[in-house]
Amino acid sequence: MSFLISRLMNCPFQIDGVSPRGLTNNQWEALCTSVADIWSQLLRLRFKSIGSIYEQQNGSKSHYFIGPMTYIPRSGSIASPEASTSGPFSSAREWLVAAAKGKLNPTRRIQSDFDYEQAHKWQEAVIDVVRKSPLLNSDTLDHEQIVLAHMDYSLHNILVDRNDPTRVIAVLDWEGARTVPMWAANPVFRWPYFLPDSKVAHLRHLMRDRISGQIHGWETATGDGGNDLRWLEWQAYLSSEDPSMYESGKPVLHKMSWRDARCF
Repeated sequence: MSFLISRLMNCPFQIDGVSPRGLTNNQWEALCTSVADIWSQLLRLRFKSIGSIYEQQNGSKSHYFIGPMTYIPRSGSIASPEASTSGPFSSAREWLVAAAKGKLNPTRRIQSDFDYEQAHKWQEAVIDVVRKSPLLNSDTLDHEQIVLAHMDYSLHNILVDRNDPTRVIAVLDWEGARTVPMWAANPVFRWPYFLPDSKVAHLRHLMRDRISGQIHGWETATGDGGNDLRWLEWQAYLSSEDPSMYESGKPVLHKMSWRDARCF
């Protein structure tokens, strides 16, 4: 038997009718260690291309393969991206060029005053940056290896043992999962609001040490070594937007970066 940690992180969420507020410090550490170990299991998987995992049925047997990258629909979307231009991609540069060209974005309703000419100029500038970026010259370093990324891996998407709330037995909410370079595997990890910042900092440090000790390159991927690459990814996906809207001068931190306190 198992139970779900509710996603109502700003409320007194329950574990089978019992609030996690009652977990001891040792139990919180054990739970976060379990979460870190499962994260490490995902990061150990290696793939040859960037995209999403598909299942193909052949009688009683199933075949899994990497196909076009899926996306999570958002408000205002009226059509999905074309599968023929959504991957799989053999390199990070090929992936980000496609993103910069808008090939991975759904069709959205456009405002009547949208300036197509200006948007095209912004887009062409970003495409040129991605194509020429020396950051993408290598794909052999540990933090550049292609791994499985759960888009919303967090405490609110796990099932734990009913009799032992520190033992994770399942991970939920796999929509949008994809295979990407390790530096781009960056789920928005959420913490319960009732946990004080000092405790969150301690648990995050514990998780970082646990994962770093098991996965070569993860510390580089989540630190300064991955910030510039994540910034390039951000530019690519926002290529047709006014750069002043996203060029804040701040690094695009990993959600488990040692710099961030909570990353809501």
